[in-house]
Amino acid sequence: MVKNKERKLEKSDDVDMDSKVVADKGAKEIDFVAAFAFLKDISNQYVFKLIKIDEKKKGSMAIDALASGKFVGLNSSLKSIISQVIKKHKQIIIPDSLKENKYNLMYRNPKKIAEKDLRANLKANLLDTLNLTYSVEAKNTVIYSLKIIDDNKLDIETDGGNVNHSGDSDLFLVCSNSDINTLIREIEQSQNIIIFDKTNLVKKYNFILKNESLKTIIKDLETYGLTLEKTTKSIKFYNFK
Repeated sequence: MVKNKERKLEKSDDVDMDSKVVADKGAKEIDFVAAFAFLKDISNQYVFKLIKIDEKKKGSMAIDALASGKFVGLNSSLKSIISQVIKKHKQIIIPDSLKENKYNLMYRNPKKIAEKDLRANLKANLLDTLNLTYSVEAKNTVIYSLKIIDDNKLDIETDGGNVNHSGDSDLFLVCSNSDINTLIREIEQSQNIIIFDKTNLVKKYNFILKNESLKTIIKDLETYGLTLEKTTKSIKFYNFK
């Protein structure tokens, strides 16, 4: 078993340790206004807040600004949060007791460190807070490959800064100023499939896809010069327990 080996946070003047808990039933939700205010806040205080929410709502939103030391997730499943943080998408297995839970997450790390280290620190907080470890195992499974059919159709974002926004509703999947990993994560969550990136695309892009079925998503992807191809292969799964 590969255990969570990242160092636990020690209490200090710049760490909001009181917020490092999963809130009890009835906890107040983090609203969108508060989330965007948090992203704009230039405070140097370290913050990690993981709040379990009890009112089940459709739709979710994630704002990955870890390049600037910040991350916000609203009405998100644990699987969704972990997938975005470690960028492993649907290859994640979590305990049945946590599958239906939804959370709001607010994270800010003012230290000037590499993005990979920020992701490792956020992952460490999540695992420590929920008392989880993980192991890696290989399984044969059906997967889809995201490929380019016409890169001239891509909607490239040229002035979006470091913040990417993604979300879903009953009608649409939306990715704004997002990398390809974010697009893949949104489709995987919507359709419960596993997708591997075969595009080699490294810029930021904008996508709006109808969230009706896998067939309609593939049709809309083709308007952006992309497609999904189905196959079977052995892949690694990250089992959290």
